[in-house]
Amino acid sequence: MKLLIGIGLGALLLGACAEELDFNAPVKLGEMESVGNYQEQEAGPVALRRLTQEQFKNTVRQLFGDEVVIPKLSEPDAKVDGLLSVGASYTAFSPRGIESFEGVAYSLAGQAIETGAFQSYLPCTPGDSVDAGCARAFVEKFGRLAWRRTLTNEEAAALTEVANEAALTLDTFEGGLEFAIATILQSPNFLFRVELGGTPADGSRREFSQLELASRLSFFLWNSAPDATPLGAAE
Repeated sequence: MKLLIGIGLGALLLGACAEELDFNAPVKLGEMESVGNYQEQEAGPVALRRLTQEQFKNTVRQLFGDEVVIPKLSEPDAKVDGLLSVGASYTAFSPRGIESFEGVAYSLAGQAIETGAFQSYLPCTPGDSVDAGCARAFVEKFGRLAWRRTLTNEEAAALTEVANEAALTLDTFEGGLEFAIATILQSPNFLFRVELGGTPADGSRREFSQLELASRLSFFLWNSAPDATPLGAAE
């Protein structure tokens, strides 16, 4: 009974306040501050944003599925002006954090192999423990989603070499892919949001590329990296 009375009083008070303030009334130009009373704010410098803890978790689940166990990152998020998205531009990984993340990357890579999650990025059947062509096809497909862009020829070649060397040592193709996955996850291209834009030839303001816009939109809407659909549309 007390609860019902409390709710009723609250509704009456809110109704009275809304009627008094008239939130639905149009704003008149005369009620607005003059232009001189507003302060101009210069846009801050463009900076790399580190993935927040939540963005990291969401992106990892998107890459490997909900079953993956995600180790906790040792580097905490930082808020600037109350916003994690702003704080992400001011934070980096300490030497201890980098060392700790190496273990995180190999843990996730090992789970991707054990659970078979890596299969969704493997468009071929390896002919031997060392199959450079098949390994390259994997790193190009997985790297594109992890880094939110198409890998360059040099990047794909270097990652393929990592996979080949590990496969040769371990005598297993999947073992080679595990090392390639861990390498991709440890890269700044994965851990940071590389959205710096480019300067047009006429020297005007910087413009984001279509891929960078797709990444920004995805993190804004879902707090996660873009999947194959927005990446494909941006390309």
